[in-house]
Amino acid sequence: MTITELDGKHVCILGFGREGRATLEALRQYAPHARITIADINSGIRPVSGAGLITGPDYLERLGDFDVIIKTPGLPWRPPDALAARLTSATELFLNSLPQAVTVIGVTGTKGKSTTAHLIHTALTAGGKRSILAGNIGEPMLTHLSDATPGTIFVLELSSYQLETLRISPPIAVITSIFPDHLDYHGSFEAYVAAKRHITEFQTAADTVFYNGASEDCRRLALASPGRKVPFNPADFPGRPAPAFDSPAGRSDLAAALLVAQGLGVPKATALRALSSASGLPHRQQDLGSRGGIRWIDDSAATTPQSTLAALKRFEGRIDTIILGGLDRGYNFSELGARLSNSTIRNLILFPDTGAKIRAAVEAVQPEIPKICFETSDMAAAVQFARDHTGAGRICLLSSGAPSYNLFKNYGERGDAFQAAVHRPPEA
Repeated sequence: MTITELDGKHVCILGFGREGRATLEALRQYAPHARITIADINSGIRPVSGAGLITGPDYLERLGDFDVIIKTPGLPWRPPDALAARLTSATELFLNSLPQAVTVIGVTGTKGKSTTAHLIHTALTAGGKRSILAGNIGEPMLTHLSDATPGTIFVLELSSYQLETLRISPPIAVITSIFPDHLDYHGSFEAYVAAKRHITEFQTAADTVFYNGASEDCRRLALASPGRKVPFNPADFPGRPAPAFDSPAGRSDLAAALLVAQGLGVPKATALRALSSASGLPHRQQDLGSRGGIRWIDDSAATTPQSTLAALKRFEGRIDTIILGGLDRGYNFSELGARLSNSTIRNLILFPDTGAKIRAAVEAVQPEIPKICFETSDMAAAVQFARDHTGAGRICLLSSGAPSYNLFKNYGERGDAFQAAVHRPPEA
């Protein structure tokens, strides 16, 4: 279904956040005679000119009234069989509405997808390509339909939420990593992987998937494609990476970007130069420099135990204090607890809800825990504790190993709060 095919239909925009608002504007432009209704649990949404509005706790009860339901990614509603054929998403509308003269690269993975999408865009731009970066990275795709001119390359970061309902795959797919995440939403690792599989499942024999060759789960997703399969590994990036990418995971992301850019005609030397000087994205092992004799690292994007383990490996032996914990998604913290217990880290700052679980995982290895633990839900208090207890020349690392939604809007807001507290003058 293309967006123009919605003209004249009764359409429900289910969920009215940033992407829902972009969907409304796109419908007004490309399906001007569609009858639009917005449905959202938030009763504080103000009426929108030219659209009906259903809000409050009963907002899902009238979905059978609509010809088409455009669901916001991650909204916890799955259609009954009677409504399944009416369900679509902004991502699916975008992909179906693009002309054949554009190229689409879809990038997914539990971790690394934002960074890899950013790096691919960087390399393509350096090679003189017209590249547009959109999707889960924070830029709604439908706002760029008018940019779909011949030769344009869209680099789309795709989350499991965006992939879940897709019945079309991007012609070029990139898979960076797969391990358990969003289990509270998907219900199981198998269901999470099934959502991710949609990035390759509907490809054709003419399409290509680039995948992390060190991951068996990534390989399995690649095998779902009938197209060409290209593995990548850290060794595939021969250049000298910037400090932000000087780790196995960083080199793997660089390797993926290099191979994709070369496949689209960017000379290897050009791509290497651009990627070797690329800057990292905010909140991903971001070095904030030294203040008060302490080196501060913002890794708020580490929303799984595996991501925090990667940060511990990179900064091994240099961390005095780590800030951990967040929303409980049912993760297993045993490996993280063992790594923390056997590390030189002296101070654990623990946020709810999973801070207590992480502490228990540490104590399971060493019951008489030789660490100082500080439990808080206040980032300013956490940073002040770190100032008081972190040794000179040592690192305070924010790497929560859990999502932020119980206390913050997202990991970006959590990282911003950390950075603001770090840059605030210390208490007397």
